[in-house]
Amino acid sequence: MIKNPILFIALMLLIQACSSTQENNEKEKAPVTTKVPVISTIQRHARVGMDRTNMIEQRRLAFDRMAVATPSYTNSDGMLIYNKVEMVPVYSGGNVALDTFLEANLTYPHDSGDNQEGTVFVDFIVDATGAVRNASVIDATFDGEDAAFRKEAIRVVNAMPKWKAGRQEGHTVNVQMSLPITFLLK
Repeated sequence: MIKNPILFIALMLLIQACSSTQENNEKEKAPVTTKVPVISTIQRHARVGMDRTNMIEQRRLAFDRMAVATPSYTNSDGMLIYNKVEMVPVYSGGNVALDTFLEANLTYPHDSGDNQEGTVFVDFIVDATGAVRNASVIDATFDGEDAAFRKEAIRVVNAMPKWKAGRQEGHTVNVQMSLPITFLLK
């Protein structure tokens, strides 16, 4: 069963475009010249979406393994942090409100050089009061330099309002979270 039909359609368009280009190149008998491939916005977004989906799945599996092996730990500040809890933290207003916040506050870093697209994975703690703490970028899917994207992702995560705190055994607790933030050119 196809989990995400939009990504599947985008991938099929990308495959079709690549095979059409190969067939056309085989038919041509003109002298060989180097062609720079023109990638449409749809193809670019499909590639970024596939990279993001694959990385999210890999990170989810790794996080699940870690949560089973280490359900909680004490960080260098002496905070007890949970990787797995009975009730995970929730952004105030849910995922739709989180997406709205990110769209309103995230700025594409145009000083990053060439036009890049990709996903930055930010890990952070939602503490027992619901505040976001210790945001850091753990991974990214950019082809080139991504320092400006990392900085922007951390800025936005640190600017988030309080979440509804996670709960374990009836008490609010500190919980490790991860958020993928995707940068796309429009």
